[in-house]
Amino acid sequence: MPPGLDPHINWRNLGLTLIAMLPALVLFGQHHDSSYLSEALVTVYLMVVVNRIALSPGLLLAHATLVGASIAAFIAAEQYALLFILLCAGYAALAAGVGQWGENWKTFATFSFLPALYLGCELSSVSIEEQWHFARLYPVAVLPPCLLLLVLKLLKVSQPSQPWWRYFQIEARPEQGRQKDRDAAVIRLFSVMIAATWVVVAHIEPQKWVIWSSASVVTGERDSSIAKNKDRLCGVVIGVPLGIVLSLLLPHGPLLYSLSILLVGLSIDAIKNYRMAFGLRGALCVLAASSAAQGITLGITRVENVILGGLIGVAASLLWHQWARRPRTPPRS
Repeated sequence: MPPGLDPHINWRNLGLTLIAMLPALVLFGQHHDSSYLSEALVTVYLMVVVNRIALSPGLLLAHATLVGASIAAFIAAEQYALLFILLCAGYAALAAGVGQWGENWKTFATFSFLPALYLGCELSSVSIEEQWHFARLYPVAVLPPCLLLLVLKLLKVSQPSQPWWRYFQIEARPEQGRQKDRDAAVIRLFSVMIAATWVVVAHIEPQKWVIWSSASVVTGERDSSIAKNKDRLCGVVIGVPLGIVLSLLLPHGPLLYSLSILLVGLSIDAIKNYRMAFGLRGALCVLAASSAAQGITLGITRVENVILGGLIGVAASLLWHQWARRPRTPPRS
C-alpha cells in the first residue's frame, strides 16, 4: 500500500466500484431520475462479487441475470404474504448453506439475495410502470462492470479468465467449517421466517432492514453471531445520530442525495472495518432520506429495525446452539 493511504480502506475496490457506478450517477445528475440510483446500487453488488471472485464477463452477466430474476421474484412474492415469507427464509438459508461448498458460492449467493431483497421490497411499493422503467434501465447497471472487466483484461491487470465451473469447484474444507455453514443455513431459515412474518403481520416499513438484519448476524457460530450483532448495534447507534446532526447542518438537495447514495455503495466493499462501514451507512441513509424529504425519522426507524432483526437472529442462534449441544440420550439396546 502506498504510504499515507488509510489501511482501513481497500483502495482498489473503491476505485473500481466508483468507476463502474459513474455512468448511472452521471445519468441521475442529468435526468434527476431516482431509478438510476437503484441501478447504481445493483452495480455495487455486482462489483462486490467481481472484486472478491475476479469473475469473467460472461459469469458477471450470469450473476446480473440472477439478480434481475430474483428482484422480479421478490416483487411478485410481496403480494402474497406466505410466499414472501418462504422466499425470504429460503433464499437466506440457501445463501448460507452453499458456503459449505466454498467461499465463492457464499459470495455469489449472498450478493444475489441482498440486492434482490432490498430492491424487490422497494420496487414492490411503486407502480408497474415504474417497475418496467427500472427493468428497461437495467443495462445501465450491468454494462459498465462488464466493460470495466474487459478493459482490465486487455490491460492485463486482472487475473486470467477461467472456465466458469472453475470458480465454483467444490472446495475441500474441514468438517467443522462445513457444519458451521449448515448450522447457519438452518438458523437463518427460522430467524428470517420469524422476522419476515413479523414484518408482514406488523406492517413494518421498510421491510428489508429487519429481514436482512435477522440473516446478517447469523454466522453459524454462537460467539461470532453475538459479536457481529454488537458491531451492527454500535454502528447504527453511532451512525444514525451522526447522520441526523449532519442532515440539520448540510443543505438538502439532489447533490447531497446522490453523494450519500454513492458513499453508501462504496462503503459496502471498500471499508475493511465492519463496524465503521455499518455506522457510515447508517449516517448516509439518514442524509439520503432527509435530502429526499423523507425526514430524519427514517433514521430512528433504521435503528429500531436493525435492533429488532439482530435480536431475532441472535436469539435463533442461541436457541439452536443450545439445542445442538444438549446431551444426547443413548438409544436403548
